[in-house]
Amino acid sequence: MTERVPLETLVRYHGSIGYAHGDYRVSGYCDPHQRYDLTDSHIEEHWPDGVAYELWPDGMERKFGLRDNALLYVRRSSFTILEG
Repeated sequence: MTERVPLETLVRYHGSIGYAHGDYRVSGYCDPHQRYDLTDSHIEEHWPDGVAYELWPDGMERKFGLRDNALLYVRRSSFTILEG
């Protein structure tokens, strides 16, 4: 199993949500089983570190009213680490 990307790591999202491409901070972890009905082999293939990521736009204040800007259940393959 791959190690989790640490919280607050700066990443560039390039996944399937085209309008959301850009720089984010890892702000939390999600359990992929909570959203997807997948077998363990699918989890290992798509979430090799065992977690899905919550990403928050870099530089944006974190408060409840802006939560719609966060990306949830992001696969590790959908972003590139810029700095840790």
